[in-house]
Amino acid sequence: MDNIKIKIAILGSNSFIARNMIHYINHFYQNRFDLLLYDYQDVHFDGADNYHTFNLMDYTSFSKDIYDCDLIYLFSGKTGTR
Repeated sequence: MDNIKIKIAILGSNSFIARNMIHYINHFYQNRFDLLLYDYQDVHFDGADNYHTFNLMDYTSFSKDIYDCDLIYLFSGKTGTR
């Protein structure tokens, strides 16, 4: 069971909370999880691997890999207030 990688899709991976979660996972659990990152920007702000652009309103923009994930985290919207 220790050799099994859990595949996680993170939608909204450029958000503040998601970026911190990705950093934490990569630092402490690097060999345990396989991350697939999605957001609407052209690049991931931290230069992370496995980054894909997508539009939440257009399901055809999703990679087929997202349908084969064990977990999906959805970070949408903006944090903070004005």
